[in-house]
Amino acid sequence: MKQKKIKAGNIVKITWLDAFGRGSWNRMVDIEEGLKHHIIAEIVGYYAREDKNFIVLSMGIQTDPMSAPFLHLEFIPRGSVMEIKVLEK
Repeated sequence: MKQKKIKAGNIVKITWLDAFGRGSWNRMVDIEEGLKHHIIAEIVGYYAREDKNFIVLSMGIQTDPMSAPFLHLEFIPRGSVMEIKVLEK
């Protein structure tokens, strides 16, 4: 997936194909339904960084040099990402 250069602190929306499960005994029709009705997830947050496996978002950023800068980190697997949209620079 080709994407624009995203800078740390940009507000982004990531859309990805989420993992899910069926936590009981299941029939073949349950597999077919799961394949047809998969979960598309979206998250909005501050871009922190990425590597070859994950894109990392923070749900908040603060600038107090005496405190940790990131609130609630989310690690989104790159292979599941469908779209990344920069909302604010």
